[in-house]
Amino acid sequence: MNESCLRMCTNAPSTQFLGDCPVGHYRANNDCLPCGPGYRQKDEGQYHCNICPSGTYNPYWGNRFCYHCPQGYHQPGTGQTGCLKCDVGYYQDKDRQAFCKECGEGHFADEPGMAECEECPPGYKQPNTGENHCKVCKEGTYQDIPSQPHCKKCPIGTYQDEKGKDTCKSCPSAIVEESTVCYTPGY
Repeated sequence: MNESCLRMCTNAPSTQFLGDCPVGHYRANNDCLPCGPGYRQKDEGQYHCNICPSGTYNPYWGNRFCYHCPQGYHQPGTGQTGCLKCDVGYYQDKDRQAFCKECGEGHFADEPGMAECEECPPGYKQPNTGENHCKVCKEGTYQDIPSQPHCKKCPIGTYQDEKGKDTCKSCPSAIVEESTVCYTPGY
């Protein structure tokens, strides 16, 4: 017999092999069966399939690979057929990961499946982690640097009567400030 007949005789039932089962398959008695979704087999002649580890998936029958979850996605389970998007407030900047990471202070993720968090712009803050938005700096405060957890109080001699600003306004001379307004003493 030639080698191809040793691997699979043409007069045998379609799943019955006399030789090694091909990649993506495993031997069960005299049959070669495809590995199911969530499993893979990269070697020939095996008697079992390997489960896809966390951070990977396989949606196909008879596959030799598990695919890596891409950035912005994760998969905490094993033997899965797909990946999960990171929730808002979370991100994943690497592939093949089981979990997503929380956005840090001064950052946010406002959409599912983000590969990185966005910076809070000047005039805004975010004191918490895992958030989906930034908070505006209120009157009497400002923030001139992006990605900050807190707003700064306007210094003496300045004020800010608007929200979300990156600077404070100067009070005219001989006028004292209260961070939101300037006034002349004695009036």
